Amino acid sequence: MDKYFYFDDIFEDYTKYSLKISKNLYLKSGLYPIIDQGKEEIAGYSDKNANIFDKIPVIIFGDHTRIFKYIDYPFFLGADGVKILKNTSSLFLDKYLYYSLKNFKIPNTGYNRHFKWLKD
Repeated sequence: MDKYFYFDDIFEDYTKYSLKISKNLYLKSGLYPIIDQGKEEIAGYSDKNANIFDKIPVIIFGDHTRIFKYIDYPFFLGADGVKILKNTSSLFLDKYLYYSLKNFKIPNTGYNRHFKWLKD
């Protein structure tokens, strides 16, 4: 018998627990990476030491770019358009979920928010 799971059965959106860093505050090098929705894994760095996101590992989803990133180190979140997805299920490995999402075909609807396609 097959069992199906809804998105909300597996993931919780942890975006609200992260401090967002404005792009004009990105450093070229520093203590902590800044993760955004761009193609590069690390968009910049910050030397702040308060409010770093450390509830890792997580999957980052670029709401406009449809890019997924697996992050297993403390980080700051880049500006808007990013979702932090935390696996809350003991049934699945984090890396498995990352590769599953990475292979999910999300339609390109232009510069729109695409998170709704994941949740449905």
